[in-house]
Amino acid sequence: MSHDTNYRSELRRAGFEAHDNQWSIKVAELANIAEDTVGRHARSTRGDHPALIYEAPDGSVQALSFTELNDKANRLASNLRKHGVDRGQPVGVHLDQRPEIAIAHLALYKLGAIVCTMSGLYGQDTLTHILRDTGLRMVFTRAPRGPLADACASPG
Repeated sequence: MSHDTNYRSELRRAGFEAHDNQWSIKVAELANIAEDTVGRHARSTRGDHPALIYEAPDGSVQALSFTELNDKANRLASNLRKHGVDRGQPVGVHLDQRPEIAIAHLALYKLGAIVCTMSGLYGQDTLTHILRDTGLRMVFTRAPRGPLADACASPG
């Protein structure tokens, strides 16, 4: 079997379809990445399996199962909805690589909100642009000082 034939077989096995040398995959009209990944595992026999393992700088380890991660994301999504976050609304996420960033992303995906990632590496000008021009409903952050706080304080 040639490499090309093997490659095409793998694509077909993964759900892709070929049309005039173009490949496509069907996506459900109402697909939700949070539900299609963590949510479905939380509802399965794998719910108690580790979904996220985090090692903190101090060496401590935190593990969350699919069920725990899904429950935390559902609680956050419910609270966000109570605060007016809904489908199509942009929300900033300015967090370090910790479990909270995964929970925030999953909660926002569950709501259909637009996640606007605000890296800790972005400078004040970039953050000011995001804050001024994206219409963010809110921002998740743990940083009371730094470029994000400076951007919040900067005029227009």
